[in-house]
Amino acid sequence: MTQRKSRIMIVDDERLNINVLNDILKEDYQIKVAMTGEQALKRAVSDPKPDLILLDIQMPGMGGYEVCSQLKGDPVTHDIPVIFITNLTDEEDEKKGLAMGAVDYLIKPLRPSIIQARVRTHLGLKQARESLAERNKELERLLILRETVEQISRHDLKGPLSGILGYTQLLLEADYFLPDHRQLLAMQERAGYKMLEMINRSLDMLKMEQGNYVLDPEPVDLLLVVHRIFGEVRYLPPRLFLNGEPVRPGDTFIIRGEELLCYSMLSNIIKNAAEASANKEPVTIWLDTGNMAQVRVQNSGVVPEVIRGRFFEKYITTGKSGGTGLGTYSAWLIAQTLGGTIHMDSSPQQGTIITLFLPHWGLEHGVAGGDSWGGEPTFHLDHGTGGLSRDDNAGDDNAGDENSGDDNSGLSILLADDTEESRMVIHYFLQHTAHRLTMVADGTQALDCFKSGGFNLVLMDIHMPGMDGYQAVGEMRAWELAQHLPPTPILALTGSNTRDEIERTRQAGFNLHLSKPIGRQKLLDTVEFFAEV
Repeated sequence: MTQRKSRIMIVDDERLNINVLNDILKEDYQIKVAMTGEQALKRAVSDPKPDLILLDIQMPGMGGYEVCSQLKGDPVTHDIPVIFITNLTDEEDEKKGLAMGAVDYLIKPLRPSIIQARVRTHLGLKQARESLAERNKELERLLILRETVEQISRHDLKGPLSGILGYTQLLLEADYFLPDHRQLLAMQERAGYKMLEMINRSLDMLKMEQGNYVLDPEPVDLLLVVHRIFGEVRYLPPRLFLNGEPVRPGDTFIIRGEELLCYSMLSNIIKNAAEASANKEPVTIWLDTGNMAQVRVQNSGVVPEVIRGRFFEKYITTGKSGGTGLGTYSAWLIAQTLGGTIHMDSSPQQGTIITLFLPHWGLEHGVAGGDSWGGEPTFHLDHGTGGLSRDDNAGDDNAGDENSGDDNSGLSILLADDTEESRMVIHYFLQHTAHRLTMVADGTQALDCFKSGGFNLVLMDIHMPGMDGYQAVGEMRAWELAQHLPPTPILALTGSNTRDEIERTRQAGFNLHLSKPIGRQKLLDTVEFFAEV
């Protein structure tokens, strides 16, 4: 396919000058001619438009400066590069021409080689700018696509998964299933967590790398997480020690973290250890308490010396078919995100030991600070930990009769979520409590119910059709102000936990941001906190 020749418009009132420039450029470019300023402006906007304009300054009627000014003021011609060609040699004239938007200023008489070089350079720069602009548009399209995919992952996929995991958790707590049935339920739970882990891992690693991931801490029993991983690695005999003693039924090892992150981190470490262990010898795991919770995972394999110093770097792998080098890197990222550290030691004598230091779940998890909606210091949200605290200086008038729950009868809770699975999971989580739950499927229904009064707490999904959570909470806060009512605690439920979204929920009027899927205990603890306020 023959490449199109670039189009150049020559603007000059002297026919001799036009002929000279035409002879220099006609072999390589399509030439367009204008002999007045008015004619130049008309031809610049007519198709096919020129790719570059060679413009004389001194012309009768409309001069070159005025032509350039009008070209740069018109969106249709703004991006066409203009080169002034003139007899004016004063430096101030050149400065004036360049200030008007011209890309170059050439003084007559002109040498053909100079003209050709300058034209070629500025056409190349124009093509580069156009290419960059097109790439930026493509990047914008890709960004919109990524946001759409993230929306699907966070909302459309996490909603049903919340139901799968929530229902399975409830069923596993029942005592009327046969062992075989319980085993099937446990397999279903593992499959759900594996899918959820894949969704989170694909979206959260970038946030962790950029330092934008917001931890939503909760107490996590690492022994339960390890047992779940052992169940997935059938050939791995469990060898577990707690503070130097074999683990016994009923033992727990609680750290401060997120269950899914802990699962992903330990799954990578333990499964890698199982695969690398020489002759399929057992992997040994020690869990020890101290100032920091310590987890050591040992296998009999030896890490090649060439990668020991770079073991946790991205894409570092060796001798592993299909290995990507992302497993250990993501484990390192997660350990950092959880506020811990991770180390590796490897030698022929001891094999390979991965050591994790992680924060315990302590009393500090409930201490937080921040601003409540409307300036009333009653409910506080900590953006770093997601923790809750209550300001002891808050007056009794901040919790009036309309919004105060009866300790004996529990709270009256309004839940708005367009995903049925999410609604039903929360319904079953609260089923045997003293709290009363009203469920609606969108923001409009939520607002209508809210205005009927009597609710002590609102759980609001963010992304809903029609009126979304942001619009609904804005309408609720406006209605409360108009009715002179104290603010009701309204909690955001969403699959996204970026700093931007957490800040946006705070600015919109939410008291707290809860990430989906929310576990039963996390939900109960949160509701109980607001029941005590």
